[in-house]
Amino acid sequence: MANLFNTLFYSCKKATELIDSSEFKRLTLMQKIRLYFHKLLCPPCECYAESSPTIDSFLKNTKPMNKEEMDDFKKNLLGNLN
Repeated sequence: MANLFNTLFYSCKKATELIDSSEFKRLTLMQKIRLYFHKLLCPPCECYAESSPTIDSFLKNTKPMNKEEMDDFKKNLLGNLN
């Protein structure tokens, strides 16, 4: 039964990979169907699919950070998480 489930449905990792790649290449019909059913059963992946274009546009509009800026960013982020 588990093997059948794994055959019919994607893991969250595979689903997010397909969500990201679907912006750059066409998915096959079977990929679209399996991704559709995965998102029906997985609200976090559906949310990611809705947020992905916004995340991509944000990343395209940001400038690369040097090592010092990245270290400061990490410290600030970790400070906010604690």
